[in-house]
Amino acid sequence: MKTNIIYNKDCIEGMKELPDESVDLSFSDIPFNINLPKKVKSRRQGFDGISYKDDLSDKQYAELIGNWIEQNYRILKPQGTLVIMSGWTNLGIVLNLVDKSNFCLLNHCIVKYAFGIYTKKRFVTSHYHVLFLTKSNKEWTFNKQKKYDEDVWLINRDLSAKKIRHPCPTTQEWIKKIVLTSSNEGDVVLDSFMGSGNTAIVCCENNRQFIGFEIDPQYYKISLERLSDKTSTSPNGDFATQKSLICIKEENQK
Repeated sequence: MKTNIIYNKDCIEGMKELPDESVDLSFSDIPFNINLPKKVKSRRQGFDGISYKDDLSDKQYAELIGNWIEQNYRILKPQGTLVIMSGWTNLGIVLNLVDKSNFCLLNHCIVKYAFGIYTKKRFVTSHYHVLFLTKSNKEWTFNKQKKYDEDVWLINRDLSAKKIRHPCPTTQEWIKKIVLTSSNEGDVVLDSFMGSGNTAIVCCENNRQFIGFEIDPQYYKISLERLSDKTSTSPNGDFATQKSLICIKEENQK
């Protein structure tokens, strides 16, 4: 399986094709499975007909994330890191699966952002959870981004859903902090739920290799278009390697 390319396939099946201990950092903004009411869900449609898929049962969700965690443990290098971004709704399920895994929980960070969705009868949700998991309890990559780097991040969310045509794109500044902290230049970064392609863009901008999986054909198309547009408008050497651009063009031609 090539690096610097996004694959339109189920992430579990795709990860099975990756060799043992071949990835330095795995990061994903995993499905939250929040089972939105129909009225709210309908407002999140209209991005080229893409629907917001969030209707798995607790059992199905636990099976998906559990299998995904197991595959991550296999493909990560001995000093590799798995970073999980999650909402609070099913955080208990995720933490329970992490506790049952062989990973070590290094940090549980909170991303605080402004402009949560207005609520009348409860506090407005304006945060995400970021779990840093390591295979080793002794050695891992950790590049502090500032001298006193705390586990609560005040980074506003990117409100560009309509422009990107994706209902909930992960903010690039969040991804950049994770990628720079838990990988080094030239490392291989995996995003199993690539979505709008922001992880691939961040990796190219910061001299990392990437592998991405996206099962939804329309999200996949959007991610390829955004990555291709970005590389074609950037000076040689300033954004992506020639190898990355060749892979993107090959995939677009299929």
